[in-house]
Amino acid sequence: MISTTNLNGIAEKTTGSFAIYKLKQTQKVFRRRLWAQPDRHTLSKEEYYKTFPNDLYEDESNKYKWEKETKVLEKPFDTGSKTEYDLATELKNLKAGVYVIEANCKDKFGEDIKAFEYITLFNKNNNELPEQVADWFYMPNNRFEPNDKASFILASAYPNVNYLYEIEHQGIAVNTQWQQASMKTNEILIEEKHRGGLSFHTSFIKNNRFYQHTNTITVPYTNKELDIQFETFRNKLLPGQAEEWKLILKDKKGEKAAAEMVASMYDASLDAFKANN
Repeated sequence: MISTTNLNGIAEKTTGSFAIYKLKQTQKVFRRRLWAQPDRHTLSKEEYYKTFPNDLYEDESNKYKWEKETKVLEKPFDTGSKTEYDLATELKNLKAGVYVIEANCKDKFGEDIKAFEYITLFNKNNNELPEQVADWFYMPNNRFEPNDKASFILASAYPNVNYLYEIEHQGIAVNTQWQQASMKTNEILIEEKHRGGLSFHTSFIKNNRFYQHTNTITVPYTNKELDIQFETFRNKLLPGQAEEWKLILKDKKGEKAAAEMVASMYDASLDAFKANN
């Protein structure tokens, strides 16, 4: 979606174009820096890499400073006619990697306006890592129902990385195993007993750095949710008049549910003094 607004957040119609560039990232894999980035260097980059082959020299892992490698797509846009553009077909054919979407237009005063959005493309059907990083983690969703499958990917640009994988439920590790880091999708079958939630942990050590992920999977008690509807309701009554209201209770599947209910009534004029809460 492309939207153009002024400083007050009011939509402004304009025309322009956007282009997608593949970014050129380093092929080296760096470990996390344990100290602040220096502002001066006594060694050249080549000398530094020979002495410290796993460490950052400057800001090599900052994607916002990577050079543009190739332009893969360019299209015009007009926010006066539409704001949504479907690029699924074009993106599907691109290689895995980090890309930047650059949009250009002019405001009503003729000033150039630019906007940038960074995206990461990858294919779950092959083992091509989109970024040359030590720890690449992806989990698209964390809320599930029983019989669903939670999924995640943990990959590394380092070769032959094995990580400890633990599933925890109600404070107990119910499954512990070693797995190889790759672009393969890992799945966790959600069962009825998992309502209330569970979590899983991944951890490994490489080049004197510890990498860990802890993720909570939410499995709500939707089987206990009720939908309350009034079948008959009259809100205009005379003093002393007897009245009957009927309610329908349904579960999450829309079927009738047996439940106990407590109803209360109060004088609405009291809201003038303090709202009912």
